[in-house]
Parts: sequence; C-alpha cells; structure tokens
Amino acid sequence: MELHSIFSLAAAAAFFFAALGWYMQISRRETSDAPFYLRDTFLPFLSLSFLLAVLLWFFNRGNADFLFPLPWFKLPLPFIAAALIYLGGSLRPNLWRQPLLIAVLAAAAAIIGAYPLTPLPGYPAWLNQAILAGILFVSSYAFKYFNGIDGIAAVITQPILWGIFFLAWIGAVPLFYGWLALGMALILLAFLAYNWYPAQISVRTSGWQAVGFILGWLALQSAAEGSGPCLIIFAMLPLTELTVALLKRLTFLKDYRNLLVNTFYFQTNISGLSPADICRGLLRIEVLLVILGCFELYAPNAYSLPILCFIITLWFLNRLLNWQTPVQSLREINREVIEDIKKTFNKDDKQP
Repeated sequence: MELHSIFSLAAAAAFFFAALGWYMQISRRETSDAPFYLRDTFLPFLSLSFLLAVLLWFFNRGNADFLFPLPWFKLPLPFIAAALIYLGGSLRPNLWRQPLLIAVLAAAAAIIGAYPLTPLPGYPAWLNQAILAGILFVSSYAFKYFNGIDGIAAVITQPILWGIFFLAWIGAVPLFYGWLALGMALILLAFLAYNWYPAQISVRTSGWQAVGFILGWLALQSAAEGSGPCLIIFAMLPLTELTVALLKRLTFLKDYRNLLVNTFYFQTNISGLSPADICRGLLRIEVLLVILGCFELYAPNAYSLPILCFIITLWFLNRLLNWQTPVQSLREINREVIEDIKKTFNKDDKQP
C-alpha cells in the first residue's frame, strides 16, 4: 500500500473516532444548557467531512488517477451549499423558500462546478447543466422523505458511499473520492450508532437535505469518471422508494397525497415492524446492491443490470412490506395451486 493511502486510511479512521466522541457528548448533554456545538448533530458531519476532504485532497493531490482533476477552489463549494441549505431550513423555515434555495444552489453548482458529465451527448451544454442541476436538486430535497423513522436516513446513505469507496479500490474512481466516501460513511456510521432505534440523537430535515446535496455532488463527480450506471445501482433503494411514492401521488387519490406515507419503509413501520428490523432488512439488500454495482463495470451495456436491480429492490421492498405473510417454499405454492384447481373442478362438477 502506498504511503498516501496509509495516511488517507488513518485520517478516515481518526475522523470516525472524532465523530463518535462528538456524538457521544451530544447524546449525554442536556439540550437546554449545552453549547451550540454540543446541541447540533449536523455540525459534526459537516465540519468533519469538510476537514477530511481538505486533508485527503492534500494527501492525494499528486495522484494521476483523475480523468478530470478537482481544483482546490471548487472543493469547498458543496460544503458551503450544504451549510446554506441547513441554515435556510433551520433558522427561518418556509414552505417555498427551502426548495427555491436548493434549486438555486443546485443550478449554481452545475454551472460553477462545470461537471465534465454530459447525460445527453450532442445536445446543448445548458441542457446537460439543467439535468445535472435537477439531479442535485432531487438528491438534496428528496432526503426529507427519508427521515421518517429512526436510523433510516443514515442507512440509506451507506450503499452510495461504500460503493464509491469500492469503485476507487478497484481503480474505477479516483482515490480521492473513494477515501472521502469512506470517511463520510464512517462519520455517518458513528451517527447511526446513536440514531439507531430507539434514537438518542437525530438530525432535522434540513440537515438531511444538506447531506443529500453533498452526496449528490460526490456521486456526480464519481459518475464523471465513467461510473454512472454503478452510481445508479448504489442509489437504487432511495430511487425505488421515491419512484413508487411519486407514482402513487400522481394517482391523485386522497390516501396517497403524502409522499412520506407512500414510501415502503414508512408503510412497513405502520404495519407494526420495528424501525430496527426495517433498517436491518434494508442493510441486507444494500450489500447486494453494492456488489452488483461493482459488477456493472464489466456489464456489456449500461442499462440491463440497473433494470434488474430495480426489479430486485422492488420485490424486496414489497416482501418487507408484507413481512407478516409467511414465506412459502416452491412445493407449498404448487400444492396450493393444485388444490385451487381441484376445488374449481369439483365446484363445476356439482353444478347441474
């Protein structure tokens, strides 16, 4: 292992223990008389992630594994935008101000950041920038719908971050993004240790929207290096949740007006399953998504494996929602089908 990799791993581990100690102090202090830095649970993630990014950029700046190098003056942009999103939703919350602020910051990041990513090659640059801004907006704003039960938001972030780290490990993503993803995953794991059901600490909605903005920026930077379909698979769990929730919302039925209530994990919690059991179940499918996302590098095309992962994720979420229904073997299913056929024939024979 090269020297800069040893420094990077040591830095990620050090920031994990720093976050763990910080969250421990927050969980032990009374929120009424504690200072600001021991009351706000988003502050450890933002500050430690930014310091880690600066430190890792210094360690890895000499590497030649970037297809599109990240200049030092663009490094603070996502963290500054995340701080503004958090402050905008915390100090003076407003129904329309927050989405407008996120939209403006997403557009600014797509223009100033100048991502070397073209979702629609051959089309005008402004259209590609609009698509990238839309991706950033959705990844940030939509995180409000993953803050419904204890631990769920932190669990949702894990496959994206660990997937980027493993892509960097096999040489598909620059090492800087891989080490940064590892550090952020460890910081969020330290948070999850105290946010697991029953939660001792939590992050408000605007904080998770800020986290989503940073994740969206990191995903776009990694996708620009040629791993776009892999990132789609890593983010398949939140994408599936949002897609199904939005489709229910578009039916304009009264029962589906609330996107949060439409999500699988929320419906599963309403049905009686503990948040801890829900998060454990989601972690299992996330491990599979990370493995399949890494295999996407060797797939013959960019769409077959993401479509398969969408079907698998949808089946798993539906199975989790129907957790009270006992799992049947193939023999039991066949026996039931045969019995139903026999009953149908017997019923027809009795009719005159």
